[in-house]
Amino acid sequence: MEYSELNIRLTALEANVRRLFDRVADVEGRKPPLKSYFRDGVVWTQFEHDMLNDRLDQMVSDMSVEFSRTQNAIWWAIYKYAGEKKYYAGEKKY
Repeated sequence: MEYSELNIRLTALEANVRRLFDRVADVEGRKPPLKSYFRDGVVWTQFEHDMLNDRLDQMVSDMSVEFSRTQNAIWWAIYKYAGEKKYYAGEKKY
């Protein structure tokens, strides 16, 4: 994944988190906690910050799974090629 694509996804994610937070705050009729974080010129409440961190953790987990699948596909291709060449664990088999 390229940096620009990741940046676009993170920007969209931040917008989604803000919308979700607004909906939750409206439904529950409560004010956000006073503690806040300042990031990229935007003030984030503790609740938003925690929600964003949870979602980012999920994204990283999803990307790790995707990376693992890609890595497994690469290894499968290497083993398949090695099998076609009749090499197994450093031994030639005819």
